[in-house]
Amino acid sequence: MVKFSSEKVRQICQKIMNGESLVSICQNPQMPSSEIVIQWLSNNIGFRRQFQIAREAASDHLASQIVHIADQTNIEDLKLAQLRIDARKWVANYIRNNHDDNENSIEAVASPTIKIEFVEEENRKTDS
Repeated sequence: MVKFSSEKVRQICQKIMNGESLVSICQNPQMPSSEIVIQWLSNNIGFRRQFQIAREAASDHLASQIVHIADQTNIEDLKLAQLRIDARKWVANYIRNNHDDNENSIEAVASPTIKIEFVEEENRKTDS
């Protein structure tokens, strides 16, 4: 069993901020199990606050990824890009809206659709 330490808290929060899931983090044998982390969160207000800040940073990171995906997408990859964007929007909304201390269930949150249009250079009108 991995003992609670400020170093483990720092490592977990850093990985969360970088977009790694708790499940993925806890698969590493050097890290505590997800059950242990949940216990730590319920028993340690300081860790809970750090974890919340890390998750908010992860949500911001996802928003940056959405913009990057949209900016780098070409017409051939539009469906894949939309899937990647929608998945990140769902996770970001989940982090922001459904991780209240009193919230015990997962609830899907409707989000606006991003419409991406490609305009061929020859079809653009110029104001000369």
